[in-house]
Formats: sequence, C-alpha cells, structure tokens
Amino acid sequence: RRRADRRHPHRAQAARRARLDEGGCLELRAESIDLLATAVSARLPGEGMDAAPLTVDEAARMIVGFDDVIVRDEVIEWCEGDWGEAARSLLTELVRRAVPPFDLAVLTALGWLSYLQGDGALAGIVVDRILANGPGNGMVRILDQALTAALPPTTFRAALQPSWPSGMPAGSTTPRPRPNPGAVPRSTRSQRRRRR
Repeated sequence: RRRADRRHPHRAQAARRARLDEGGCLELRAESIDLLATAVSARLPGEGMDAAPLTVDEAARMIVGFDDVIVRDEVIEWCEGDWGEAARSLLTELVRRAVPPFDLAVLTALGWLSYLQGDGALAGIVVDRILANGPGNGMVRILDQALTAALPPTTFRAALQPSWPSGMPAGSTTPRPRPNPGAVPRSTRSQRRRRR
C-alpha cells in the first residue's frame, strides 16, 4: 500500500502542473481549499470525528494542494476551536500519508497549526523532523526561532486575519472562539535542549 501512495502524489502533481499551465491557478487554489474544508468539516464533532479515512487519490490531491503557499497559509489560520481540532486531525492524517518531498508543506502547516493552538511540543517534533531532512523553508525557520525563543503563540495569532473556510456551516457568522489566547506552548525546543 505504501508503494501505491508514493506514485499518487507524482500523478496528482503532474495533473496540477498541467492545470496551472492552462491558467487555472485561482480555480485550482479554490478547489484545494474547498476540498480541505470539506474534509475538515467531516471531522467536526457531531459530523463524525471518526470520518472515513481518505482514499489515496483524495490524500494525494490534498497534499499537492499545499504546494500553493496561499492554500497552506489559509489552513494554518484554521487553528481555533472545534474547526482547529478537526483541521489538526486532517493534517495529521495527511502527514502520515505524505512522502518526501511532498511532506514539507503539510508538515509546515501541521507545525504552525499546533504552535498556534499552544502545542509547542508537537510543533517542535515537526520542526525537528523537517530540519533532519534538510533546511526546510522560511516558515519552518521562523517557527524554529519562535519555539527556541519561547515566544507565545499570541505573538503570531494577533497578526492572523480571521478567515472562514468556504466549507463552514451556513449561519456560522460569529467569530471563532480563541482558546486561551495568552497560553505559552506546552513545551519549547529550548526547554527540550536543556533536558538533553
């Protein structure tokens, strides 16, 4: 099964590139966000936290969608409340299914989402995994520095503009609740280094 998973991201990426060559960038971006929002919605409490696992094709399509930094950054903003927990569940599944080099963007999104939710331990594990395989990207290096300096997530959360994924339930017009905005991540990389 893992061998089949390795082929699908390459096919999904080839299909994505062909559509980009045809000028379908905005359409492809909207499609990726809608696909991800639908999968997150299926993982909401009451909507079936035990959502059926993604098919190989669905997972591959979502994973290559993260190559678009706007898609990645949109998903990172989905960090609050039940929607945030469902987004994290989806990202965790996608990380398990992603293979290098397609895992970098999904890992980056999971690391940032976890950090913004106050889970510095998971964010640090994600950063370590990325940096063990190469230099990562600018977002990973910023996250690494934030964890090392023990910056609270509020430092970055204040800069986020609230965004509603297109898959949010109709009538959900109230702002998403912020989980303990002053919380410092549960663990930081600097604390882990001192323990080593």
